[in-house]
Amino acid sequence: MVIESAFDSLDHVIRGKAGVLGPFTEIPARWAIQRKGIDINAMRPVDDVCRISPRPVLLIYGDQDRTIPSGAQRAMFAAACGSEETWLVAGAGHQDFTEVVPDAYSFRLLDFFARGLSAN
Repeated sequence: MVIESAFDSLDHVIRGKAGVLGPFTEIPARWAIQRKGIDINAMRPVDDVCRISPRPVLLIYGDQDRTIPSGAQRAMFAAACGSEETWLVAGAGHQDFTEVVPDAYSFRLLDFFARGLSAN
């Protein structure tokens, strides 16, 4: 499985955006999400990434990503266990890996899947 630029928790995203856009954005955001019946505290990929193991996981993030909150990639890297690989792409923002490192991106994904598929 390849996971690119994933947030660690919805709560962290909301708090992060409130820090950028101002504190008055947090309450309406929480209200709108909860009104849709979404449990903000249950949306925590950071709690689930380890459960993917023993299947291979490649976590990819850009070191210039301003979309996900600061620290989300570190939390996801730390939470992954088992057969994970991590790749922090220098100069990449949010999911623009094919623009920043097109050849390396293609090679890395093809290599990851080739190794993962040959193991089974």
